[in-house]
Amino acid sequence: MRAIELQEGSAEYSIKISDNLHEIKEDWNRVCRNSIYFNSDYLELLESYGPDGYTYYYAIVYLNGEAEGIYYFQKKTIELAKDFRVHTHSKNLLKKIGVFFQKQFFRMIRYELLVFGNVLLTGEYAYFFRNENPGKSEFNKLTNTVLRQVQEFIKANKGRKFKSVLSKDFYVDSALSHGPFPMNDFTEFQVQPDMILKIKPDWASFADYTASVKSKYRVKFKKVNSKGRDLEYRDLSPDDMASLKNDIHKLYLNTSQRASFSLFVLHDEYFLQLKKTFPDSFIVTGVFLDDKLVAFYTLILNGENADAHFLGYNPALNSRYQIYFNILLKLIEKSISLNAKILNLSRTALEIKSSVGAEPFSMNIYLKINNNFLNNRLSWILKRTVPAVDWIQRRPFKE
Repeated sequence: MRAIELQEGSAEYSIKISDNLHEIKEDWNRVCRNSIYFNSDYLELLESYGPDGYTYYYAIVYLNGEAEGIYYFQKKTIELAKDFRVHTHSKNLLKKIGVFFQKQFFRMIRYELLVFGNVLLTGEYAYFFRNENPGKSEFNKLTNTVLRQVQEFIKANKGRKFKSVLSKDFYVDSALSHGPFPMNDFTEFQVQPDMILKIKPDWASFADYTASVKSKYRVKFKKVNSKGRDLEYRDLSPDDMASLKNDIHKLYLNTSQRASFSLFVLHDEYFLQLKKTFPDSFIVTGVFLDDKLVAFYTLILNGENADAHFLGYNPALNSRYQIYFNILLKLIEKSISLNAKILNLSRTALEIKSSVGAEPFSMNIYLKINNNFLNNRLSWILKRTVPAVDWIQRRPFKE
């Protein structure tokens, strides 16, 4: 653990940095808001059952001796041979040779990345202050100091120097944001929006929800439901999940590994341990066909919000049974029954999520490369490498 003293105007701050939440857990919990994702039980679970290859770092800010703010970091060594999935189905010999040499090159790339926030979640989970954030100038200086000290702490203890820092995710909408991004020398770029469905107060049942959409969408929902009429949905207990653990993880991998690049792969115990830790707040539903698990989806109750977490399904059966679309409708039905005010469907599949009523909320990510030459040109690089978000937003609700 490292302790630092600093003065900002009339305020006397001190910072404690640790790679073990347990040794600062008491003070962390004093600050932590009523959110499952800042809960020390959840963060300690990640230390044991989070994504493979991650380590975690924590900073607590004290104001005049009282714990006031927390900062959360994750460290990942990116190995392109594992994290970037290169393949081809082409029979063209030149393309096959090209993929072979690309894989050989990727085996040589190891990249130290520090994440300010949580790669498992969509939203602002990088920091939290118990009271209001300090003033803008003071907050900027304080956050930059925390970041610098965390990097020095890791270098002193692990001998690792970071090539870049990724800060995620920050809402553009001030109603959802904790405040402006608090660090200098970072380049801003926009990523896929967070898809959020606001549950209307007059939706007492799923039937009320379907009555609120235009007729063509009701027809669509009925067709989707008809295609999935042979699917059976069961909420899973910890014992159920233990017996189905391998099937659940395989379905998760079937879905997650369809992406060409991913910053993480979940531990095969993650879902089971999360259910054991939060039995009432973490809902896992299995989707069965002829008594065989063909999909699962998860929902986290976070205060008044219902957050869709990870899911998995058999892609070979998806089109025939409309598994993914049926899961979206089931998530809405469950959220209404739980009296949630918001269903957060996260990113990806933007158009289909908008077709059930979710609206996009823009988010920014910030990146800094610890090389002045490259960092000064990062905006130019990102404009040419980050793909544009191109999709059609559907508006299913009646005017």
